[in-house]
Amino acid sequence: MNTPPRTQLFPGQVWCSSRAHMRQRIIVSVDKTSITFRLEGESEDSPLHYSETSLFLAWVRRHNASLLSSTFISVDKRISDQETGLRLRQARLAANLSQVELAQRANISRSAIALWETGRKGCSLKRLTQIAHALDLDIVDLISSVEKDPRKSEEHYLLSLFRKVDECSRHEILRWLSTRVR
Repeated sequence: MNTPPRTQLFPGQVWCSSRAHMRQRIIVSVDKTSITFRLEGESEDSPLHYSETSLFLAWVRRHNASLLSSTFISVDKRISDQETGLRLRQARLAANLSQVELAQRANISRSAIALWETGRKGCSLKRLTQIAHALDLDIVDLISSVEKDPRKSEEHYLLSLFRKVDECSRHEILRWLSTRVR
């Protein structure tokens, strides 16, 4: 079973539950421990809803919610379909997955992944969210134009390797690393 990646919450995100009868949640503000959001259809004058961040994230997991849209990335900083495709391909290769394997994990066709990776077709936020979960990434890594620290991809690769080994090996690795860091 794939565990979902650490989800980052930002003002302007719109979260949608997989259950049709639930209203979308639009994030207004986020701090270290709490989140403020508005429900779909509520006016700007309506009182806001407050929640602990952990409870909001539990709602996301419990209802299999996905990021529907986001305004935290300004239009002039959006990246092209080709750049998104390149990032998608790099992330897939870093996870040592074929297009077929990724397609199976994300419940998407292999041909769609091929079209997105080559930039011949754009990908919806809903599908990118599925792919990000399958790759154990945050969707922001695929769509943000913010330059990433090159060490992050190395760290992601190490983390993906670490997650693939058994519990005993993990303890050995941690013990070995702790002797090297001192």
